[in-house]
Amino acid sequence: MWRIAIIDDDRQVLAGMRNIIPWGELNAVYAGEAEDGKQGLELVRQANPDIVITDIYMPVMNGLEMLEALRQSGCTSRFVILSGYSDFEYARQALRLEVTDYLTKPVSIATIRNVLRKVIRSLEEEAAERQEQHELMEQVSQFRPYLEKECLKSLVTGSYDPRLERMRESGEIRLPEREFVVLAVEIAGSPRLVEPGRSDTHLFRFAVANIMEELLQARWPEAAVLELYYRYLAVLLPIPEHRPATDEQVNELCRMLTDEIRHYLQLSIRIGIGERQRGPRQIVLSTEQAFQALTDASGSLAGDGNIRRLPVIPGARMAGGRIRRVPFYQEVAESIRLLQEERTIRRIRAFVGEWTKDGGVFPEDVRRIAAELWTIFAYAVHEEGYSLEDLFADDAVQQELSRLQSPADLSQWFEEKTRSICRRLQRNGDNLRHRQAVDYMIEYIHAHYAEDIRLSDLADQVHLSRNYLSTLFRNATGETFQDYLTRVRMEKAKRFILEGKHLIYEVAEKVGYRNVPYFSTLFKKHTGMNPTDLLKGPIDAAADVRRKSEQFGT
Repeated sequence: MWRIAIIDDDRQVLAGMRNIIPWGELNAVYAGEAEDGKQGLELVRQANPDIVITDIYMPVMNGLEMLEALRQSGCTSRFVILSGYSDFEYARQALRLEVTDYLTKPVSIATIRNVLRKVIRSLEEEAAERQEQHELMEQVSQFRPYLEKECLKSLVTGSYDPRLERMRESGEIRLPEREFVVLAVEIAGSPRLVEPGRSDTHLFRFAVANIMEELLQARWPEAAVLELYYRYLAVLLPIPEHRPATDEQVNELCRMLTDEIRHYLQLSIRIGIGERQRGPRQIVLSTEQAFQALTDASGSLAGDGNIRRLPVIPGARMAGGRIRRVPFYQEVAESIRLLQEERTIRRIRAFVGEWTKDGGVFPEDVRRIAAELWTIFAYAVHEEGYSLEDLFADDAVQQELSRLQSPADLSQWFEEKTRSICRRLQRNGDNLRHRQAVDYMIEYIHAHYAEDIRLSDLADQVHLSRNYLSTLFRNATGETFQDYLTRVRMEKAKRFILEGKHLIYEVAEKVGYRNVPYFSTLFKKHTGMNPTDLLKGPIDAAADVRRKSEQFGT
């Protein structure tokens, strides 16, 4: 409620003002009164009213002297002067002291009420603006880690985001001029990844990223794990200046990561290691080399075909010459996933234009990159619940790909396919805004699973009704919002339990549950075992995922 104080040396004025102010209508309360400026000074300092109605000419200290002293001490109350003096000098001083209104006696009851309504309306607008600013700052604080990761992702993939570029230029995100190595990570081995559902894809990638982050926290604290698309992640390794890591140390780190992912998730991953590059702007070169190494079996390290470096062969060239495929694939995956026809085509044309500048493009390079790009298309639309096999016969596609001879052939073929994909899928009536809303929900769940997440709150954030958003989410993921949230929490809980560092009640709290018996019940329903049972032996994560999938009907 708004607090109003009255200061006047005339007791009849004080009593009259108390009676004529419509307190209930204004949602206001009486904050006190004073009969001179000195008393008024103490009253305002103690009661801190929102609005002060004051006379000017009063004994001991006049109203303007009182107001000046209050302004000098930082008082932000709104002042309405009610005075029998209309002298211009008084009005000029009042203006300098940021008086809200200046009324001369006698004044009507209607005028007093209208002035107070106007002042309170202004206060309400300011309060709403402050609340909005507070919420905005909370959101900025909440999403700063996300923005920092997006900045790193833009450096790793070589894509350009003007917002993130401004953050780097302003120094909000700092990366020193040092050496970096990029690891390209592909989730390779699991029967569930042959034809995973969209939510499973996110969950597998999320689980791998989380385990890697925790493993790297102890071994390489400055490392950053970045989720890219479908089965792919990247790890950015800053090389310490004071104790430069050797290639063998990086190799050993990769062996540890592949072993631990296999142990905890029963998944195989392949890792391509890029060459060291100095400075943030050169990181993308290491990324390109890392992803090229993934596809080059000749670079496998001795005794481990899942860890690969590009062999150093004088005069050897990479498929596609010096073109930067990683940012291209990342951008195309995003644009085709959102069915952005013209953006996808423009990016393909720009890529081909850069490619042909190198000259010496061989037909086998064209077909290799075409096959990779078609796979990216397939993965991207699959994440939206579609299958390219429903649109194009696979045998026909393979034959067409095998006939491509030049970058121009590739460009024309993909332009035709892009237009066909976008127009045919858009005719299905799937709304882009709705897909983006579901994407936001999934990302939010993975980032805030430990918090009290409610569907109604997310519905407010994406400006859709709760029931409609629930239906959209279920149609997109194959399970309810609550089931998906529980799945993510239980996967994270398994990781915490296997670490052996936390008591069960601590694990429950870390994944968003304050009621431990309820958490244990959910955990058993989800995994088929009690939380304490998980500590008794290694977990068969693949069997657990299958059991969980059958239970939820995904």
